[in-house]
Amino acid sequence: MLLLDSLKIKALPIRYPEVYKKKYFGFNNFVFKAEYEDKMIIGFSAHPSLYVYNKSTQSIDRFEGASSYQTLEIKPLKKKFKHDSNAKLKHLTLSPIYKETFYDEKRKLYYRFFLTGIPEKNSDGTYNAWEDKALILIVFDDQLRKINEYNLGKSIYNSSKSFVGPDGLYLYKFQDKKSTNQDSINYDIYQFK
Repeated sequence: MLLLDSLKIKALPIRYPEVYKKKYFGFNNFVFKAEYEDKMIIGFSAHPSLYVYNKSTQSIDRFEGASSYQTLEIKPLKKKFKHDSNAKLKHLTLSPIYKETFYDEKRKLYYRFFLTGIPEKNSDGTYNAWEDKALILIVFDDQLRKINEYNLGKSIYNSSKSFVGPDGLYLYKFQDKKSTNQDSINYDIYQFK
């Protein structure tokens, strides 16, 4: 964090969870951060906990942020694959992934996204791909207590391009691959009370 009054950089008391020190997760090592006037929310792709840094007290609190849709364990990748991009991409594709978290200041709600894990092959012998992962929306109250979870389907929304606006949570819709209209961006707005 940059302290403008002194132009000094101060390290925040936020570290990767212990599981990252003990195990290797390949490409599944994302850090998701959302910053607001009074707080920062930090989450890690291979770990369900959420961390909230309070800027005024300079303290950090950890909250349970797991999805009930996580039916597969987030497994580490063997270190022998650390230079194998194909193995790391396959591991990422099959693994459950905790994603962005947003805070809706108007409604005093947190929204966290989660991508389900998938098996490599289906029972009929066909292979799964990234598009077969379901996107889950987890809604928390202002104390980060889980209120509900919503299965948003497969390949319908992109959480990375979603945001909170005055009317609620704007979910970016993937364009239909058959669509010829490349001049618009579509969002669905979700409102929770």
